Amino acid sequence: MAVQKMKLVSITGPLDDFEKVAGSCIVNHEFHPEYALDVMQQAKILRRMDDTNPYAGKLESIVSIARQLGIKLSFQEFSETEMKSSDSLKTCEDLFERVQNLRKESERLLNVAAENEQIIKQLDHIRDMNFDLHDLFEAEFVKFRFGRLPKQVYDSFSDEINRSNDIFLFVTSLEKDFVYCMILTTRANENKADALFAAYGFERIFIAGKVRGSSDEAKQSLLDETAKARADAKSLSEEADRLVAEKSKSILAYYSYVRFNYETAELRKFAARTDTSFYLFGWVPVGAVPDLTANLERWPNVTYSVDEPSRLAGIKPPVVLRNAAIFRPFEPFIEMYGKPSYGEIDPTPVMAVFYTLLFGIMFGDVGQGLILAGVGFLMWKLKKMWLGRVLIYTGFAGSCFGLVYGSLFGFEHLLPFGFKVLESAANTDKMLSTAVYVGVGVIFAVMCLNIINGFKQKDYEKALFSQNGIAGIILYISIMLLVLPMLGFLDVNVMSNGFIVFGIIIPLIAIVFRDPLGKLISGEKNWLPSSIVDFLMENIFELIEVFLSYIANTISFLRVGIYALSHAGMMMVVFLLAGDPPNPVVVILGNIFVMGVEGLLVGIQVLRLNFYEIFGRFLSAEGKAYRPVMIDYKTLHE
Repeated sequence: MAVQKMKLVSITGPLDDFEKVAGSCIVNHEFHPEYALDVMQQAKILRRMDDTNPYAGKLESIVSIARQLGIKLSFQEFSETEMKSSDSLKTCEDLFERVQNLRKESERLLNVAAENEQIIKQLDHIRDMNFDLHDLFEAEFVKFRFGRLPKQVYDSFSDEINRSNDIFLFVTSLEKDFVYCMILTTRANENKADALFAAYGFERIFIAGKVRGSSDEAKQSLLDETAKARADAKSLSEEADRLVAEKSKSILAYYSYVRFNYETAELRKFAARTDTSFYLFGWVPVGAVPDLTANLERWPNVTYSVDEPSRLAGIKPPVVLRNAAIFRPFEPFIEMYGKPSYGEIDPTPVMAVFYTLLFGIMFGDVGQGLILAGVGFLMWKLKKMWLGRVLIYTGFAGSCFGLVYGSLFGFEHLLPFGFKVLESAANTDKMLSTAVYVGVGVIFAVMCLNIINGFKQKDYEKALFSQNGIAGIILYISIMLLVLPMLGFLDVNVMSNGFIVFGIIIPLIAIVFRDPLGKLISGEKNWLPSSIVDFLMENIFELIEVFLSYIANTISFLRVGIYALSHAGMMMVVFLLAGDPPNPVVVILGNIFVMGVEGLLVGIQVLRLNFYEIFGRFLSAEGKAYRPVMIDYKTLHE
C-alpha cells in the first residue's frame, strides 16, 4: 500500500556493445530509461547518440505484411543467428506477393461469377428467342435495345408503336408491373427511337456482349462458367489460406526479431556517448535490481552503479503503485486524477475508504445495495470490468448504511430499527449536521496526510506552515469552531483572547510567512523575501482564498446528507405512486429507477468530493508514469 521504491541504475560500456547490452539487460527487464544528458548536464564531453533506427523500415514492412495477410501480431521464438544469416524479409515479401496474387485471381473469378449471375437474371426476361443473340451485336444496319416499359404505358401506346414503319417492338416477357421487350430500329433512326422510348419511361437493360447462342443456350453456358469460376476461386482462396497458415510462424518469428531489435535501437534516444563509450541511466524497482545487476555482471567491459533517487535533484523517479488486492479496484480513479509524486503517500487506500464510506452514507438501502453489489459482481466476472469491483464495495456499504436507516427496498416498516431520516425535522437536521461533521473529520484526516507527506519529502513549508500543514489544521479547526455555530451545526462558544491569538492570529502569521519560514528551517541562506511589501500584499490576499476554501470544502460535504435525504424522498414518491396496498409492479420499477438514477448521481458526487475536497489537500498529482522497456508484441504504438 505504497509507492514502489526506485533505484537509479547507471550503465557505462564500450560504444560497440550498446545494442548487445541493451538487448540482453535492458529490454524486458523493468528498466525505465532516463535521458542521459538530463542526468549528466555538467558533463560537456557527452553528446547524443545517433538515434536513427535501422530497423524502422523493416518493422513497418513486416507489420504491413502480417496485417494484410490477416496474421495477428504476437511473439514467436526466433534464432538471432538464423535471422541474420538469411534474407527473411525477402522471403516474407515473396510469400506475400504469392498470396496476394492468389487472392486477386480468386477475387477476379468471383467477380466474373457475379457478373454472369447478373447476365443470367437479364436472360430470364428473354424467353423463346431461338436465334443467336450475339448476332444482334454484329448487325451492320440494325440497332437493338433491350429493356422494360411500365405495363400501363405499354397498354396505352402499344398500338401506336406497332404502326411505326421503322421501329419494331417484340415482347419477351410479361410481368405484373412491367413489360420486358426488345426494340429493333435502323442505325439512322437510333436517336429518334431512344428519344421516343425515353418519353415512354423505357428502362434500358444492357446485355453483355459475351452472350452466345439462344437465350436458353446462353443461360446454360453462363451457369457452367459461373460454377467453374466459383470452384476455382474457392480452390485459390484455400491455397492462399494454406500458405498463410503454413508460414505464419516464420513471419511472426521475423516480426519478433525485428520488433525486439527495433525497441533496443530506440534506447539510443535516451543514451549519451563519448568517442568510445555509451552512458545509459534508468529507474528500476528495488526488487528488480538484483536480476538486472546479475545480467550486467556477464559483460566484463560494462560498469554500473546503483544509487538512491536523491542523487538527482531535478529529476523525479517514476511512480509505481503497489496496493493490496482489496484497494486495487480504485487505482483507475487515481490514474484519472494523476499519480502521486515519488515519496508521497499512495492515495489509493484513502480513495477506497472514503469513496466506499461516503457512497454508503448517501445510498443507504439494504436491498438496493445488495442488488448493486450483485450487478457489480456480474460486471467484474462476465465483462472483466474494474468498475464492477468498485460497485461490489459500494453496494455492500449501501446495504450496511441501509441497516442504519432501517430501509429495505424503500420499505421502512419491515425493519424494526434504524434512523429514519425523513421521520421528523429533527432527524433531517441531524442528518445534515452529521454530513458536515463527516466533512470536518475527512478534511482533518487528509490534512494530517499532507503533514506526513511534507515530512517524508523534507518539505517543512508544506508540513508546518502551509494551509494544509500544522498551522493550517489549527486555523481550520478554529474557523470551524467559529463558523459552524453561526450556521446552526454546532452549539459551542469558544471565543476568548487565547483562542483568537493561538487559534487564529499565530496560524495566520505562519501561513503568510510559510515560504521564508520553510527556507529558514531548511537551512537556506537567502530566506528573506526580496520585497516585503509585495510579499505581504500577495500572501494576505491569498488568505481570503484560504478562508473561503476551508468553509466551501466543508459545506460541500452537505451533499452527503442531502443525497441521503434525496434517496429516502425518492422512495417515498415511489410508494405514493404505488398506492395502498402498494402495487408490486410500481414498487419494482420504482426501485430500478431509483437505483439507476441515484446510483449514478451518488457515484459522480462522491468522485467529485474525492477529487476536489480530499485529494486537493494532500496530493500533488505530479507523479511520472513508470514506463519500462517491456515489449508487448501483440500491439504496436504508431
